Amino acid sequence: MRSPRTALLAAALLAALLAPACGPAPEVGPAGLDLLELLPPDTEPAELRLAGVKWKRWAFDDGLPREWRVGPDTTGVERRPGGLRFAGSPSPWVELRAAIDPLRYEKLVVVFEEGEGEAAELYYSYDRPPVFRLAGRVESTPASRAAPHERHFLLPHPDGAERRLEAFRLYPGGRPGVPATVKKVSLVPRRDGFIAEAILSRERIDLEQEYRRCWRFIGGGERQVTFRVPAAGAVLRFGSGTLIGGGEARLRLVASAPGGGEAVLLDEPFGPRGRGWADHCVDLGRWAGRELTLSFRVTPTAGFGAIRLVGAPMVRRPGGAERPNVVLLVLDTLRADRLSAWGRPERITPHLDRLARRGLLFGRARATSSWTVPSTAALLTGRYPDVPGVERGKAPAVAPDSATLAERFADHGYVTGGFSANFVLDGFRGFHRGFDTWYLAPYQDARLTAAELNQRALHWARAQGEGPLFLYLHYMDPHEPYDAPSIRRPHGRAGPFSIERGHRWRDGTILPLLMGWDELEGPEERELIEGWYHEEVAYLDRCIGRFFASLRAAGLLENTVLLVTADHGEEFGDHGFWSHGFSLYREMLHVPLLLTSPVLGPGAGTVEPSPVSLLDITPTLLSLAGLPPPHGPAHGRSLLDPSPQRTLFAATAACGLPPRYSAFDGRYALVRIDPDAAGAVKPGSRAARWLDRAAPPAVALYDLEADPAERHNLAAELPAVASRLSRALETQFPQAAQAGDPATAGAADLERLRALGYIQ
Repeated sequence: MRSPRTALLAAALLAALLAPACGPAPEVGPAGLDLLELLPPDTEPAELRLAGVKWKRWAFDDGLPREWRVGPDTTGVERRPGGLRFAGSPSPWVELRAAIDPLRYEKLVVVFEEGEGEAAELYYSYDRPPVFRLAGRVESTPASRAAPHERHFLLPHPDGAERRLEAFRLYPGGRPGVPATVKKVSLVPRRDGFIAEAILSRERIDLEQEYRRCWRFIGGGERQVTFRVPAAGAVLRFGSGTLIGGGEARLRLVASAPGGGEAVLLDEPFGPRGRGWADHCVDLGRWAGRELTLSFRVTPTAGFGAIRLVGAPMVRRPGGAERPNVVLLVLDTLRADRLSAWGRPERITPHLDRLARRGLLFGRARATSSWTVPSTAALLTGRYPDVPGVERGKAPAVAPDSATLAERFADHGYVTGGFSANFVLDGFRGFHRGFDTWYLAPYQDARLTAAELNQRALHWARAQGEGPLFLYLHYMDPHEPYDAPSIRRPHGRAGPFSIERGHRWRDGTILPLLMGWDELEGPEERELIEGWYHEEVAYLDRCIGRFFASLRAAGLLENTVLLVTADHGEEFGDHGFWSHGFSLYREMLHVPLLLTSPVLGPGAGTVEPSPVSLLDITPTLLSLAGLPPPHGPAHGRSLLDPSPQRTLFAATAACGLPPRYSAFDGRYALVRIDPDAAGAVKPGSRAARWLDRAAPPAVALYDLEADPAERHNLAAELPAVASRLSRALETQFPQAAQAGDPATAGAADLERLRALGYIQ
């Protein structure tokens, strides 16, 4: 009996082969022809089993196992009945150096003494000598809840794991002075069918973290599609690469037309595993105006069990130069007041300043949230997301009923490429939609730098040839940890600043982690941290300058719309805390936004004072490319048609707090927080510390013209303004109707607000 996968493949192949007899062959339209639409990838691949592996178990009851070792500076290691106890300062660690295939092993489980190990951390390394990356902290899984002494650490997902893991380093206590007794350690094999269920069944598969829709060839095979080549000719573009396994194989691309023989268009070996995608471009002009059948044939010559991919096969018309290229740069965590073009006295961003002088600068641009996921979702769709739903996992970040900016460009013939150094912009949240190529940096401590992201994006852009491009880059350099190459960190710095409290430096560098830093003492420490942030901003500016120069040298800036912005800002104790996501103050929402375009004309070099939003980016870029506005609900408007009479909104539900909301009319900013916030958060958490330290009022109104630092709450003095903005806020976010409004709070709510000092 044939398997479901075999039946599906046979039906698809038969449909493709009989297409000419059953009706006209598909034609290449203005947006090109996606061959995957003619012959979809297998959605239910046969179960693939790799060679089985056994559990690896080590017992620490007799001391340190032979394969493990402790750090040379580790003190306080003591043998106890049934285990090995680790204590002392600096944090003691124990390390295993053994090559482990992440395709075959799922997690590492550590058994601790009762009540210990809650703060344990596990690091892993692909390198020799090891350069450690954070694997994770304790995972709350059903297994760990069933066995309270076990701590589970999930290993990196192997989508792009072309190399074996070479070492693990475990910090049993996690922090200095926190003791823990290790009893047993186990490496757990992945379940049967993991490859088929978790990797091959996905819409997109990645090589070297670059995701593409693709055909999967298990061993060998053939995919065959038939279509009509446009009279003006066309080109075929696709990628190839090896996902799993070794051995050699050849990829042959064969073309045939009615009344003619076969022509071999490509015949070359597949790249080995670990090389990423190899890009191919084939001219189909000799079959212009004719029906053509393409056969993709994969033939193994050695080895067994390999999975090879043909990614994003697209047939496109040549030309399209009449439409401009569009380049969108998002600079994560960059607040506007740290750029000299927005008023900073020190000039640390000369390349962005030069761009601002040639383009249109928006002086009062606002983000729609204070952290990346909801803010970027709004930027790429032109509509406010359901922020509480997004942040609590009840809704996708990119709404399914809203076309993304990339989808709109792809529908009109653009080649689309997205490159993100922020790993939260993943396909599970919908950010990859519409991109022919979507590169997502892996989750690890070693963050992808602007220079590395530029290199990947430039390689892609240069390989696309003619035709308009939409290129999206999302940089992470201004985001913590601040580790720009120019930063010189004082090891063992004297004074109240504590390296152990504020930094992770186990990989040989000192990387500040600002998330939750609420214990810095004195202005010297704030100045130090802000200086590191400014070094990141200056480094990113230099990389952007080099990126522009490379685009210009490749001829990709001659007819290009370029927009630069940020997803949100950053706080440096402005309102009692650090980092972002907690509040909706000006330092969180005021972001840089500048635009250059061949059609700006005499407007270039000016500053637009009207309030604008990240929502406005999608309709603006579509308009400048000569494309129709977004379909469906849209809350943004073109930046070229701003209105001084406009109310903008923002919301966040991050960091374990209930939703917070904001409305801004160009002068006044209203911020509301649910009065139940204090009772809903976990005691001792970052959210609880923020509430205690920042003491945000339930309702706050600020006059940003007279009080740009938002120090004086005018809600009681200007009730009419507060009421007007509250009504507008509730119209946009109906769920905010009861959030933080003393006028609608019950007696118990009012008493709690008074006790907290939120109201008098």
